[in-house]
Amino acid sequence: MAEDDLSAPLGTAKPRTGRRLPDPAPIVAAIAGGVLMAGVVWAALIEDPLGGEPIAVATIERPRLQSAKTRQENRGDGAQSANMSAAPDASPDAAAGTQAESTVPGGPMIIKVPQSGGTAARGADPALVEESKYGPLPKIAADGRRPADVFAATSIAQAEDRRPKIAILLGGLGVSREQTADVLEKLPRTITLAFTPYGEGLEGWAAKARENGHEIMLQVPMEPFDYPNNDPGPQTLLTSLPSTANIERLNWAMSRMSGYFGLTSFMGAKFTTSEAALAPVLTETGRRGLVFLDNLTSPRGVIDKLGPETGAATARAELVIDANPEAGAIDAALAKLEEQARREGAVIGVASALPVTISRLEHWASQLTAKGIALVPVSAVVKRSNPS
Repeated sequence: MAEDDLSAPLGTAKPRTGRRLPDPAPIVAAIAGGVLMAGVVWAALIEDPLGGEPIAVATIERPRLQSAKTRQENRGDGAQSANMSAAPDASPDAAAGTQAESTVPGGPMIIKVPQSGGTAARGADPALVEESKYGPLPKIAADGRRPADVFAATSIAQAEDRRPKIAILLGGLGVSREQTADVLEKLPRTITLAFTPYGEGLEGWAAKARENGHEIMLQVPMEPFDYPNNDPGPQTLLTSLPSTANIERLNWAMSRMSGYFGLTSFMGAKFTTSEAALAPVLTETGRRGLVFLDNLTSPRGVIDKLGPETGAATARAELVIDANPEAGAIDAALAKLEEQARREGAVIGVASALPVTISRLEHWASQLTAKGIALVPVSAVVKRSNPS
């Protein structure tokens, strides 16, 4: 710059003869504004696939063979997690759909949790329903009727049948539309179905199951040993929380659907071994007239021990039939269950709604009558364990 230019008054500088580059700031601002506006329009016109709802993101391992020690320690959590690994159909069903999305095979699953609770079952007796801030909750009627009795599907003939009895609880339903529909289409109504508290249209699935003659239970998400690396989902009951917080979470889960006769855990190997954490939950279960089934999330579970102390009716399964999710292993487990039924009179087996499990149960159930064994709802065995 020339010395004259420096000494000249402001605004009197000589025009430059060279071409001046435009200031980039306005251009950058215009581009950024355009991108922002496009994002606003996109959010307004295109539905956000998550919709701002609570989500659970968990990395689900594919079923794999484990050592005998590992299966014994965490066999229930493993069987239940395996069901979640199957990629669901994310399309909502008009009557009884569910919303769930899976990324790549073997990757995390995103569970969309409805903001509001369920609704009381169609035709439900209002005397058995308590309204809460979450939605309808089960309760004992003023005349003493309990949901455990009203919603049990065991007939008098089944209860009085003198043949060896086997009950099957199939869990993990309500998240995958395809697998839930497959179960309702293929399996006999005497198999009891357990639903997790996640998925859009859960009450619709529960209603359809009841209309088909199935007895249903609710799976309550409870803390496994490796939490949070293995996460059951939102509102999981934790051993680190005070009992009041866990009861609130229990109420949230119980409000997702209605018409169930009892509860069982979803995962929960750690929670079901903690007397301090579990006792208030079982007390609340009994206070609401429900039963609680130990589905073998842990061999060290204390559900049986705490049942009489808390006033809750409880029962314990004998075997996880698809702890090894292979056809031959499932068939062998079912044969073992038959032997136990003949020896003990009545037993419960638990499983997850894996495609291979559904297939083997369908084949096995069709041959059971010829073997002189009765396939009954879980409530039939629970009542046998709790005759009062």
